[in-house]
Amino acid sequence: MVIIPTEWLIDYIARTGVSRISFDKVVVLKDGFFTFSVRNDYLVILDGYGNGKRIEQVCMKIAKSRGLKKIRFFSRRNPKAFVRKFGVKVIGKTKEGFYLFEKEVV
Repeated sequence: MVIIPTEWLIDYIARTGVSRISFDKVVVLKDGFFTFSVRNDYLVILDGYGNGKRIEQVCMKIAKSRGLKKIRFFSRRNPKAFVRKFGVKVIGKTKEGFYLFEKEVV
């Protein structure tokens, strides 16, 4: 059983405004959590909270172990910060205002 600290969930929901979180595939770290799915050749991060660099490292390991080529995620936050910090590409924007990011698995 996976347990995510309640205070993390409350903070995540307050920051993002999401009304539901996917609990299909959940990874809980000592300093955050993320949920993901696999679509075609991509690992898609559905929800993420905490240490982004650590989440990136774990996602890379998961993607490599499954033979996936890219990682994708969405955010409403400033795309320049994600490009600078994580070396991702902005590949689109939804009508709801979410930026779509992508990174090659290395």
